Amino acid sequence: MLQNKNIHNTLKQEGIKTFTHVNTSNAYSVLSKLIFRGSKIIPSIKSSDSVVRLRKNLEENSDNSAYFFVHLDTLDTIAHEYGPDSYEYSSELSSITYLLDKELVQKLDTKTAKETALLLTADHGGLKVDPRETTYLNCLPKAILNLQVGKNRKTILPIGGPRELFLHIKEEKLAETKDWLIQKIGDKAQIIETKEAEEKGLFGLGIPNNEVIERTGNLLILPYGNETVWFENSEGNKISFLGQHGGLHEEEMLVPFSITTLNNLKG
Repeated sequence: MLQNKNIHNTLKQEGIKTFTHVNTSNAYSVLSKLIFRGSKIIPSIKSSDSVVRLRKNLEENSDNSAYFFVHLDTLDTIAHEYGPDSYEYSSELSSITYLLDKELVQKLDTKTAKETALLLTADHGGLKVDPRETTYLNCLPKAILNLQVGKNRKTILPIGGPRELFLHIKEEKLAETKDWLIQKIGDKAQIIETKEAEEKGLFGLGIPNNEVIERTGNLLILPYGNETVWFENSEGNKISFLGQHGGLHEEEMLVPFSITTLNNLKG
C-alpha cells in the first residue's frame, strides 16, 4: 500500500509538472490512480501514439521543468506469451527501438532534445519456463488444510505468482507446514518465512508497510532455476505463459539502465 508521497507529489511541491503516458487499459485503474497521483495522465492506444504524444508534450513544455513517465507495456506482454528469448520478443524490442528513434529522437527539435534527459529501464527481467513442469499445490492437501481463514470465513488462497508464491498459514501450523513443504518440494523451491525474507532484504530497503506484510502472508515459496509453483484456485487456472518473473534468478532481477540526453542520440 502506498500511503506516503510519491515522486509526482514530491515534484509538484517543487513546482515541477509531471505527466504520465500509459496505455488506456491501465490509465484509470485503481492502481494507476494511486501510484500516479498528482500527475496528469495521458492515455494512449498503442506504443506508437504514446511516443508521438510524448514528443508533442515535450515540445509544448520545453520552456519549463517537467517530468515525463512513459510506460510501454507491449514488450512485457510478448515476453510472457512467447518467452524472453523468443524471436517475437526480439522483434518487438527492435520495433520499440525503431519507434523511439524515428518518432522521438529524430523528430524532436534540437533545443528540446539538448535540454531533455532520457532514463531508460524496466521494472523487472524475464525468465523462460516450461508451464508443463509446474508443481501445483493442489496436489499437497496437507498444506492447503493449514491455510488461514479470512474475516469473511473463507480460506485465504495462495497469492503472488508462479515464481513467488505467498501463503497465509495458520500460525500454530507454520513450522509444521514449512517443514512438510521442504520435504515435498524442497528440491524445486526455497521455502522461507516472510519475516525472514523481510530481514534478509528481499522486499527492498527500508521498513515495509505493515499492510504489505499482512497481505503477503507468513510463508514464501521461491522456485529454483526455471521451476514454477502455482495453485489452481479455479478449474483450468493453470500456468500457460512461457515467460515469468518475480523470483530470485538473475535474469528476473537484473534490468538494463541507461541515461543520456536525447540530443546525444540524434544521428
